[in-house]
Amino acid sequence: MIFFETRGLERKEFFSSFSMKDMHFPMHFHRAYELIFVEAGEITIAIDHKEYWLKENDLAFIFPNQLHEFKGGTASEMLITQFSPELVEPFYTKYKHMVPQCNIIHLLNWPAKEKISTQFGQLSFLYSLCDDLLNQTKFEVKKTEEQSRVLHRMLSLVEQKFAQECSLLSIAGELQYDYSYLSKLFIQKMHMSFTEYLNQYRISKACYMILNTQRPIGEIAAECGYRNLRTFHRNFKMIAGMSPKAYRLMQD
Repeated sequence: MIFFETRGLERKEFFSSFSMKDMHFPMHFHRAYELIFVEAGEITIAIDHKEYWLKENDLAFIFPNQLHEFKGGTASEMLITQFSPELVEPFYTKYKHMVPQCNIIHLLNWPAKEKISTQFGQLSFLYSLCDDLLNQTKFEVKKTEEQSRVLHRMLSLVEQKFAQECSLLSIAGELQYDYSYLSKLFIQKMHMSFTEYLNQYRISKACYMILNTQRPIGEIAAECGYRNLRTFHRNFKMIAGMSPKAYRLMQD
């Protein structure tokens, strides 16, 4: 299952939740709203390059197209919920050009599954969170400077092409920007090279598939853009700190 960036692009109503443990995911964005609820442990999350530290029962309420990344600590458990702007249309329409000054809410607990198993239960829950956010923070107009727009386009192309041959040179050609300019811009905004980001992105996708499916490691590597299995194993161990096989066994 591939999740994240394409969520919400279809402009149809959807509501999806899934659990993650000890997971890291590099900077990305998507049209969907995203809720990251900490069920256990601690995580750090950066939203538009503003860093937060979250503990049990804290929730990050991420708006459409906000750049964000998260890093789970040891024994951290997160519940990720993504939902389309169409589900909260009046709220989205009023605040679609704005972002919260603070994206974090503390909840007493997450509602039981049966309470959000129907469309009306989901709407009740989501609008309650929207109200909590409005009562606890101010909103500001989202800045859309040219460099940020270019970076968004680069990250969007990585999401589209990560499973294929994907290089900064090909992206520069598609966007019709100078290669050197994009390379410097990416390092300035992301604090890593394009190649480092691409590998982190691919390995994060692979971690999710290893954790949530029983598909063969070689098949997962190929789907994440690695044509050479040795390269995949080397990058996986460097980024995840262990082999793909050990990662799968650790989650059992």
